[in-house]
Amino acid sequence: MTIQQFEQGWENPASAIFVDIPNVASSRVDGRKRRIVWSALAKAILDNNDLQDTNIRYTAVYSQYKREADVVASLIGPVMRTRLPTYVEAVTRTDKDIDSLIMNDIWQSVVGHQQSTIVRSGRLQFPLQIRHILVSGDAGYLRAYKGLAQVYGDYLQRELIVYSWRDSLNHEFATVANQIHFLDDIPGLVQSNEPVI
Repeated sequence: MTIQQFEQGWENPASAIFVDIPNVASSRVDGRKRRIVWSALAKAILDNNDLQDTNIRYTAVYSQYKREADVVASLIGPVMRTRLPTYVEAVTRTDKDIDSLIMNDIWQSVVGHQQSTIVRSGRLQFPLQIRHILVSGDAGYLRAYKGLAQVYGDYLQRELIVYSWRDSLNHEFATVANQIHFLDDIPGLVQSNEPVI
């Protein structure tokens, strides 16, 4: 992600969606891949969240495999664009450190939103309002959100919406997230006759 992606037309409040593909596709219980219907995930995100009141400029899917990220982006993108003008970026990192990429992009979304506010109005307007939709229950992301709270304090009105499997949600998200949705409850998300990706 680049700051420039956030500077183009963001309004207050802003939204960004981050999908951790390995976290969604792999089962913590037995380590096997789940057969995910990615379009069902995109539809659930749209149905469960009123995103019409935000300017959602960034949606990204993250994987260590380029083909996997490209396929998931191609499945999520058309569903998202039925209601929102968003581009879905496929982000890959071969060393498996997906968490650091997503944490960096979470920070970049705030900094980019801050800079775009200055560009639009000629001054920094507080509080900044941003909504993050994180599709992962991994504890690693808690560091990013705790860091944002420490750095920005009351100058940032942050809303965090988490989508996670029940068996992989870190319990600390209950104190940080504004909403938690369980992937287990999304109809048609896991389907045995779909190819594993």
